Amino acid sequence: AALNTGEAQVNNTLHLRAADGRAYTLQVNCAPVLTAGNKPGGVLVSLDDITAIEEYSIELEKAKNDADSANRAKSDFLANMSHEIRTPMNAILGFTELLRRGYSHDDAAARRHLNTIHSSGTHLLELINDILDLSKVESGRLEVETIACAPYALAHQVVTAMSVKAREKGLALALEVDGTIPERIASDPARVRQIVTNLIGNAIKFTESGGVTVVLACDPDATPTQLRIDVIDTGIGIDSDKVDSVFEPFVQADSSVNRRFGGTGLGLAISRRFARALGGDIVASSRPGAGSTFRVTIATGPLDGVAMVDATTLCAGVEAETAVETARWVMPPAAKVLVVDDGAENRELVVTVLGEAGLRPDEAENGQIAVDMAEATAYDLILMDMQMPVMDGFTATRTLRERGFETPIVALTANAMHGFEHTLQAAGCTGYLTKPVDIDALLTLVGEVLGGRRDQAAAAPPAAAVADGRPTDTAPIVSRLADRPRMHGVIDKFVARMHAQMPRIEAAAEAGQFEALAHLAHWLKGAGGTVGFDVYTEPAAELEAAAKAADAARCTQHVARLAAISARIVGPALADTAADTSPPVAAPPAPSPAPPSGTAEVRSSLEGMPRLHGVISKFIARMEEQLPVFEAAMAATDFAALAERAHWLKGAAGTVGFEQFTDPAIALEEAARAQDAVRCRGHLDGIAALARAMRAPAAAAAETASGEAS
Repeated sequence: AALNTGEAQVNNTLHLRAADGRAYTLQVNCAPVLTAGNKPGGVLVSLDDITAIEEYSIELEKAKNDADSANRAKSDFLANMSHEIRTPMNAILGFTELLRRGYSHDDAAARRHLNTIHSSGTHLLELINDILDLSKVESGRLEVETIACAPYALAHQVVTAMSVKAREKGLALALEVDGTIPERIASDPARVRQIVTNLIGNAIKFTESGGVTVVLACDPDATPTQLRIDVIDTGIGIDSDKVDSVFEPFVQADSSVNRRFGGTGLGLAISRRFARALGGDIVASSRPGAGSTFRVTIATGPLDGVAMVDATTLCAGVEAETAVETARWVMPPAAKVLVVDDGAENRELVVTVLGEAGLRPDEAENGQIAVDMAEATAYDLILMDMQMPVMDGFTATRTLRERGFETPIVALTANAMHGFEHTLQAAGCTGYLTKPVDIDALLTLVGEVLGGRRDQAAAAPPAAAVADGRPTDTAPIVSRLADRPRMHGVIDKFVARMHAQMPRIEAAAEAGQFEALAHLAHWLKGAGGTVGFDVYTEPAAELEAAAKAADAARCTQHVARLAAISARIVGPALADTAADTSPPVAAPPAPSPAPPSGTAEVRSSLEGMPRLHGVISKFIARMEEQLPVFEAAMAATDFAALAERAHWLKGAAGTVGFEQFTDPAIALEEAARAQDAVRCRGHLDGIAALARAMRAPAAAAAETASGEAS
């Protein structure tokens, strides 16, 4: 090759490759090599073997490309996960904020918000579980159990739970059995349930019309014998060349699918690995526009002595088990339970559930306090959080066992990793529940440990309950809270108050007093549901809308409907006989409460609930602060401010059981909006007299006095 010799100090390099594939560089340094006489004596030529360097460069380029690809995959995954996590979190935080600010106008709206929060939280928990499961699978730490389980019952539970989502989309969801299947198999029920849930959830997500069918069958010719679960949908389908890719983590058949339907792409990947760990597999077949079929196979284990049963027998057995599972737990009377958790909210939830079940729960905020309380009091059960300051649950449990305590100790733990239960057993725990706590699972475990019983009769609704939210023409209407003795006083007072309020509502409608009618309807819309008479909510809301529109004909129609309802409401004392008697005759209208005179005391109707004493006392203190505000607005003839304060009092007082303020507050608000100073003065004097006569609950007052003395 020609070499450049025009310039001194210029290096010329040739890259050469030998026949054996090795690589070389030939470098010619055109700068002359000088002799001792400083005369040019030649040039420097070098030949270097760079095969290893070239191989390293190729590997480095490949590693760079792999890193770039992984980085893009990570970015895509994080963007996807950010969307998946933020979607339920947005709903949780948003609807929680609505409830916190009191933007829910009635119980029905509040329940809808709570249902949204619950479903979003459940979705978020499932997402977290998927990520944890994948990490365990990829780290080689996937463990499965082999215990006896009923495959039809498992599938039935999943189908029942998923039917809600199917109905929301107008889809059919059916469970069928092809031939006969084993009554029991040896497998991991939790993993089987998770697989079926993932597949049905996917099928519902990608199906717009038609439905989803789950078919169970047994393949006795396979070795080993396998149970087959087909999930068949009528959805959008998948291109044949993309079917296998849906089983890869974070992958969906098409990027447009992710934009349209969302999802992490983890469910199928995890499900296939679970199925393989259970001795089977998952395969898919699909055509675009013609739906998809995902076939799961799992090993059944030995079937010696196991009955092969058909769909009719299986369905009858599941219905019997469901009836038992839905029955209400009746706990042993006066059983004492110690709830140990450093989270006040966690303790409050568990204590509330146990208290409603008739138990006597105590609380401890760490393991040391729990040990001290257990030594001082004989508890029938201890529910123990495992991660706490001062002394954790492990140490507390071991300490109690070392001191000879045999009381059942059930762990409450946020550690959902498979196999963690062995660590809990080694510490001395009788059983465990994972957080977030499932209320039904909690009651079932507590009932079994304490020797409770399921009461089938208690699971049925009261005989006088309304069907589909509407009363029959003759059936008496009983509050849905009638089975809670602590609410009986509140319900009875509402029944008496409605018998007094109904003539006022009718009179306002007849006189065309639409503003007053709207206020009364607004009060009833919230108050009825608060005490368990949800049947009032819809007609009261419709009456409020009609009154605001000054539509006399519609107002008359809705008032008649409310009158018919009010003629049939009964208090808890009459609930047992209401179903066998004719509808009660409305009581004569009771006079509106007059301002107290002398030393007459005004007390909250909720005083019988000790946990509300603090709230009641705070309201009394708030009223002392608000009276000067009322008076200042009155003195300045600021009717807008006066109406705003009266509107606050109208709702706030009744909420804490001071219903005596409701009528005067309504009247004051009406007078303020009419800018009638004389009427405002009279109603405000009545409210001030009531406020001066308010008395705090005895226990709360004593506690306050004790605090002031100290």
